[in-house]
Amino acid sequence: MTDNPRLPAEAPIAALEPQPVRELLLDTNVVLDLWLFKDTRLEALRRLLAAGQWRWIASEAMLIELGHIRQRPFAQSHEPLPELFEPPAHLAPAPSNPAPWRCRDADDQKFIDLAWHSRLPLWTRDRDLLVLRKKAAKEGVTIETPEQGAARLGLS
Repeated sequence: MTDNPRLPAEAPIAALEPQPVRELLLDTNVVLDLWLFKDTRLEALRRLLAAGQWRWIASEAMLIELGHIRQRPFAQSHEPLPELFEPPAHLAPAPSNPAPWRCRDADDQKFIDLAWHSRLPLWTRDRDLLVLRKKAAKEGVTIETPEQGAARLGLS
């Protein structure tokens, strides 16, 4: 306890220490919802990413896919996305071995492979990815919608 009226009586030590940066994987649709479509349900995540408290991890293949989508007319009609692409996501090396489960959509396998190798949560709304969540959970990999993840982490 302190006699100084300007200091809280019992400031928890953890509150004084820097909090660890959380990392997660986002599929392309969630990234587009965050920055291009400005989905208000993802506002807390957008703020955490912009503040550097959370990091979006992606492989080169994920960023290439996003780059192709940004060239489509619907994406070009929106304002530029400098906060997303300068710098881009924190780049992770492509996994050398595939995950033990296959995604129905071969284009989405890159998300599963990186989630399996990194053991980072994958936030997606893609049914082809979400259908694998039970298999992934048995391997310690979390696949969930952004809303489920936000609720699990107390962001909603």
